[in-house]
Amino acid sequence: MASPGRPTRYTPNACDVARRACMLGATNDELAGLLGISRATLHNWMDQYPALRQAVDEGKLHADAQVAEKLYQRAIGYQRPAVRFFANPDGPPTEINYTHHHAPDTTAAIFWLRNRRRADWREQVEHRHSTSHELLVILEAARLRARPGLPIDDKALALLAPGSQASAGPTDLDTAWGKGEVDDHDA
Repeated sequence: MASPGRPTRYTPNACDVARRACMLGATNDELAGLLGISRATLHNWMDQYPALRQAVDEGKLHADAQVAEKLYQRAIGYQRPAVRFFANPDGPPTEINYTHHHAPDTTAAIFWLRNRRRADWREQVEHRHSTSHELLVILEAARLRARPGLPIDDKALALLAPGSQASAGPTDLDTAWGKGEVDDHDA
């Protein structure tokens, strides 16, 4: 008994089209457009027809392998045969065969290593948060100067108390401010 609904437009030819398109780098969206179907239908077909799934996977694997090979060649440098022609005043041009050397490409090497050896080559950004007591005193004094009408909390009093490591007396910042060495945006 046939399934209800519109008959499928899938044909075995879709496998060949899919393999070739994926070898050229087509995405699933582009492949669906090429086959004249929606992306959802393409995914349904790939679930229903294992031959189509295999064709798409093989095409993408082939394309990815070629790109990886070329990227690797750029990363380590490579050689290729080349030909140059030189004008000859006495007759036809002279043909010279030689080997052209391409130097390693640092960007390709970094890209390769960051993708293949993530733990060793990722960009590590380490944030260290350390605050000295002196800096806290300077910041608290600046806060009090900026907003003199605000009430002073117990934490600020303890920080600025005469018995603490630094007092509310003039700081290097206060001295520099008085001399005009500090702009408003520096504080």
